[in-house]
Amino acid sequence: MSDNFEAMLARAICYNNIGQKPLALKDINKALSIKPSSIEALRYSVSINKSIGDLKCAIESCKKIISIDKNNFTAWNRLAEMYSEIGNWIESINSFNMCVKLKPEKASTYYEKAKRKFLKNKNTEALEYLKSSFSSHSNVRSEPVKDQSEIQSTKFSN
Repeated sequence: MSDNFEAMLARAICYNNIGQKPLALKDINKALSIKPSSIEALRYSVSINKSIGDLKCAIESCKKIISIDKNNFTAWNRLAEMYSEIGNWIESINSFNMCVKLKPEKASTYYEKAKRKFLKNKNTEALEYLKSSFSSHSNVRSEPVKDQSEIQSTKFSN
């Protein structure tokens, strides 16, 4: 079983689903040693590493996905979120730039990018992204963020 990619991946998924993160991580790493370019295994690596608080490994797995598929919106989006969590606002904004480039119709991307701009005290740019989010999708709330404190109260602030 130790050389069977599908078995390792399946077992990692099962361990992850029942909350056995260390065992899931061990098996996902074995699966990736067999098939290092598996986007599915890398996605689970991102998820498991992030859930145990190892953002460095989760970020590296995201970067591997992007090196295989430069147009993977989900990987860019998760990368942007994780960079925010560690306070790397420039990389977060750069990653959200790629999200906007890949899916300009996705309003939430503009909103997330605006939050990072507010955190960097770039309020004028942030308001432009908020306007873009409101105009690109009718389901986005139409009132602007009240002030910077609303954004700083999110989990993305330092």
